[in-house]
Amino acid sequence: MEDNLGKLGIDAWWLDASEPDIQSNLNPEELKLRIGPTAVGPGGEVFNSYPLMHAQGVYEGFRGSHPDERAFILTRSAFAGLQRYAAATWSGDVASRWSDLHDQISAGVNFSLSGLPNWSFDIGGFALESRYQKPNAKDRQEWLELNTRWF
Repeated sequence: MEDNLGKLGIDAWWLDASEPDIQSNLNPEELKLRIGPTAVGPGGEVFNSYPLMHAQGVYEGFRGSHPDERAFILTRSAFAGLQRYAAATWSGDVASRWSDLHDQISAGVNFSLSGLPNWSFDIGGFALESRYQKPNAKDRQEWLELNTRWF
């Protein structure tokens, strides 16, 4: 990272899929069974601990090469202590649906209550519903309203 980007002045890093995302379409319970064991315990007990180590490595590597510069990390997964590594988390690839917007509100509140201060989401959703791709007048009006409320 330093040889190809850091020396060019890049100081912000997007660590996408740092869960690691071994199989996107598994439910959380099945994923927890498959993601371990880890060095600190079973995947079901320390689920999402990998992003902490990943962010720590990127942060410390960057700061080692650039001790007087700020670093910023955007990651889609988090674990307790992530704030130590100049990281913000976004909720990941949610769909452009009212139910997903609803879920983002409680997710953001709960995430922030966990002590991690920097959280965000994909405004309007990441995965666009097919009815919004070439919308009729009614669907277009709903799409505009959904995005307005998401902002």
